[in-house]
Amino acid sequence: MTIYLEHNEAIHIYKEKDNTSKVVLGPDLVMLEYDEHITRNVLSGKCPKEEGIIKTLKLRLGPDFMTDIFKVETANNAKLRIALSYNWHFNYDSKDQSSLKIFNVRDFVGDTC
Repeated sequence: MTIYLEHNEAIHIYKEKDNTSKVVLGPDLVMLEYDEHITRNVLSGKCPKEEGIIKTLKLRLGPDFMTDIFKVETANNAKLRIALSYNWHFNYDSKDQSSLKIFNVRDFVGDTC
């Protein structure tokens, strides 16, 4: 199986034989070995955010933005709908193992929102 990664994309590859993992950053062409598989990412989606909406193998590294809606009730019973937008990107060093930290959080979209 081969996978093409575009610029600012990453995949997490897990090797069962050695119980090791690695992150491949794009642009790159990856050919998996027989005992490797790509970790599936399950992220929050829609607006307001719901868990488990986005299922993907590749993770975009940004810069990008996400939007969410919050429903708030004040002390004097006023109901507000607040729409917020976040600009984000992953900071990493492609020369060392800091790129593995990108996949430490299971659902960074849900945690951020």
